[in-house]
Amino acid sequence: RMLVTDMCRYDQHLRPDHETLARRLDAFIREYGLHTDLPRWADVEIYPQFRDRPQIRPIDHPAYPQLAFLERQARKVKFPAPPDVDQEIRVFLRDPGWVHQRGALEKLMVKNPHWSAAPFLERLPSGTRAWWQFWGGDEPSSDAILAILAILSARPCDEVEERAEQLCRHTDPEIACAAELLLRRIVA
Repeated sequence: RMLVTDMCRYDQHLRPDHETLARRLDAFIREYGLHTDLPRWADVEIYPQFRDRPQIRPIDHPAYPQLAFLERQARKVKFPAPPDVDQEIRVFLRDPGWVHQRGALEKLMVKNPHWSAAPFLERLPSGTRAWWQFWGGDEPSSDAILAILAILSARPCDEVEERAEQLCRHTDPEIACAAELLLRRIVA
């Protein structure tokens, strides 16, 4: 009880540092003769609860209508993503089969909610024909472009709107339609 109380002190300088905390926990375990295997306990008790919890989109949550104003306000705020989050996403998107592992990408984005649109915008063509095609590069597959447009609908910003406007003229009608839908969501 005293350790927990010390860890919850309002003044940060009164809270125990990591080394002190580890020493006090070790003394507690030895004093009471406890035998602990925290990693195994976490695997058995904590991880299944975390893994099996229902994951629903915020918009599908019953409380969303009362909290929707927060999302409208969030669109006015720029979320600077830590460079490592965007870099993890860039590495993920380099895999040609990333579209088929979208669940893993979504988990990464949920775990790091301050991701930015930048890594996704870098993968999109800028109009009807990607600039790198003139140099022999390949445009991402239609599935990849459609997946990126769906993801970007969650992070509207001026750059996303500009790229969606460009993609409205894409030669693939499905991509052009998805870009138009994204623009409508941004405007709404």
